[in-house]
Amino acid sequence: MSKENGGPAFPLDSSAKRNSASGMTLRDYFASQALTGLIGTYVVGNGTCMGTEHFAKNVSIHAYKMADAMLAARSA
Repeated sequence: MSKENGGPAFPLDSSAKRNSASGMTLRDYFASQALTGLIGTYVVGNGTCMGTEHFAKNVSIHAYKMADAMLAARSA
């Protein structure tokens, strides 16, 4: 099952010549924005884990959970 991705993060207007479906999705953009805060919070709480596989996996999962919540809030 495919996750709702919100469409393109930076859509082009209809007169643009480039393919507006390519590039970053809104879900990816939201996750990237959440990632900054999550990294800061995670490092403060678990400073010794930064750079480990555990750190990267957990922070990435939580960033996309936050993105999914933001997309859900947009449609509510």
